[in-house]
Amino acid sequence: MKKLYYLFIFLGLISLCTNCSNKDNTFFKGTIKGLSKGTIYLQQIQDTLLVTIDSVQVNGVSDFEFSLNLKEPDIFYLYLDKNDGTIYDDRLEVFLEPGEITFSTKLYDFERLSKVVGSENHEKFMSYKKTMQQFNLKNINLLQQNFDAHKQNDTNLIKEVETKLNTLLKTKYLYTVNFAIQNKKYEVAPYITLREISDANVTFLDTVHNSLSLKIKKSKYGKQLKALIKEQKKTTNNKNN
Repeated sequence: MKKLYYLFIFLGLISLCTNCSNKDNTFFKGTIKGLSKGTIYLQQIQDTLLVTIDSVQVNGVSDFEFSLNLKEPDIFYLYLDKNDGTIYDDRLEVFLEPGEITFSTKLYDFERLSKVVGSENHEKFMSYKKTMQQFNLKNINLLQQNFDAHKQNDTNLIKEVETKLNTLLKTKYLYTVNFAIQNKKYEVAPYITLREISDANVTFLDTVHNSLSLKIKKSKYGKQLKALIKEQKKTTNNKNN
């Protein structure tokens, strides 16, 4: 009888620990001013597919809340379906991490006015994206110049513009590497490396990976970066043999 009693206690403790381990540790609360009706989706890329993790129907109240259990900081997508027949709705990248995170924006300018508080990774990610927008604008201008130069068949101008494009690309790579190294203790470091310069010389990728803290090397994106480096080195060796 005693053995049976202790067995029940043991099973109860296992059940309690299981419930504790499944407890949500991330609370993502937000408001979209001006939204009276629609559906807000929290999505994530899993095995190359965009998967809906959770959703909230909005009807008269613009507030929403998602809760989930995160093992580590990760990128999610906040998608707004305004249910108004519009083909193109709004989708925003959000770097969530364990804790309480608040989101606010306005319906008429969903992405530009968005503000996320409570995630250090997201804050650093937004800082990086702001600089990338400047690189992208310069790149667009140079591509237009390159197009015009080809149209005019101006070989000197074509060479000049192509040199500027190559220089801009190298500058973007170096900026990304430096940003990742400066933020080596955050998951955003390997993420932006994979996202923005995955096609860069393996030396750049190695430099970033070697600088990462042990915790970040063991993270989801740290492991993906290591796998990418391994694959690139293997491809290079095969070409040389």
